[in-house]
Amino acid sequence: MKKQNWEISHRYNTMHDKWIVKERTDLANYYNPYLKLRYNVTSTSEATPLISESDLENVTEIIINGNSISPVKEYTFTTTGEHEVWFRFTNEAINYNGSEGSFIRGFNSSTPVTEIVEIPTEMIYLTGSAFQNCNTLVKANLKTPNGKLLVINNNSLSNSGLLEILIPNSVEIISAGAFLNCQLLENIIFSESLREIKGISFQNCVSLTEVVIPNSVTIIDAGAFYGSNNIEKFVFSSSMTTIEAGICGNNTNLKEVIIPEGIKTIKSSAFNGCTGLTELVVPNSVTTIEANAFVNCSNIERLVLSSSMTVIVAGNWGGNKNLREVIIPEGIETIISGAFYNCTGLKSIVFPTSIKELQANSFWGSGLNNITFLSKTSPTIPAGAFAEVAPNGTLYVPYGCTEAYSYLLSMENGYLGAQGWTIQELPQE
Repeated sequence: MKKQNWEISHRYNTMHDKWIVKERTDLANYYNPYLKLRYNVTSTSEATPLISESDLENVTEIIINGNSISPVKEYTFTTTGEHEVWFRFTNEAINYNGSEGSFIRGFNSSTPVTEIVEIPTEMIYLTGSAFQNCNTLVKANLKTPNGKLLVINNNSLSNSGLLEILIPNSVEIISAGAFLNCQLLENIIFSESLREIKGISFQNCVSLTEVVIPNSVTIIDAGAFYGSNNIEKFVFSSSMTTIEAGICGNNTNLKEVIIPEGIKTIKSSAFNGCTGLTELVVPNSVTTIEANAFVNCSNIERLVLSSSMTVIVAGNWGGNKNLREVIIPEGIETIISGAFYNCTGLKSIVFPTSIKELQANSFWGSGLNNITFLSKTSPTIPAGAFAEVAPNGTLYVPYGCTEAYSYLLSMENGYLGAQGWTIQELPQE
């Protein structure tokens, strides 16, 4: 037994300084069967367990500071300070594939783990709740040479004290709640192989200030970053097609959103209440912005819309008194009732030749005093579309098209003529 302890202790000490470094120079042959953890024990007045007793059944070997605990049994620390503990689990637990069988877990608020030093080479799933509520856990190295980790599972690191996380290149999926309520998490470096970020995976991570999603990601579920209300910059992946609801909703600190070409749909409530946004440029790949996607984003001053959209719906920009510039590109055909109502800061607008219909109240109560139409054929514009806009403005129409637009200067209530507007023709092309 003494000889065994000496051998393990010798292996432990030399691996840290020499063997492991030497082995990692030949990464093709590197293999680690242990889950290596670091603990910080501050008191021995109460029992401090290594792992939940109920989860010992999956452990085949434990090495504490180089000394083997044999046979494997419940163990509590007898000295304070830092301790390095290696766990060897059954092959079934390490090779758990997310469906059935044994898996690795058992670390929580009672086990004072401060660092995940290394995970087993063969681990595919960091299983659900494995380190949930480990509020002392501040560092986690999930990257290992030849590592096979594919999934960070539900709640596996939720409510932990992590400050930073590097997602290994092997990881393809971050499951729901994986980092939920990690309120000290300041930095995430995502894997270039990552494909999916599931719902609430980073919810309430209030220390995050910037998120850059790699272009390998195709799906971010609704609410994935909801409640992470100190994010100031969010960069989406060009491989995504949809920005789901509640991705960044009610984040008043969000100042910059990079939406790349490739995104096609922005769902309702995706950015509701993001009052820190002052400019929004929608790429031309976007075909649909749903109602209320940007509701209460009341400080947007400049809006550039997509040429692939055909309809501007209500419930996004209406009531924004700070909106001063709207770029409506060729391709837009219909502006729904109330889309820009009461936008009192909006003084000028140019409608492209593609415009076919402005519905009633679409610009009601706005600050418009300069309206330009580029189409030689007037779109359908009912009374009230420009009701209560600024008085004594000017309507500009293509050369020779005064008659086509003259009905807008009607003295009937709801038309521009009743508000003292005049009409002028643009120069002949």
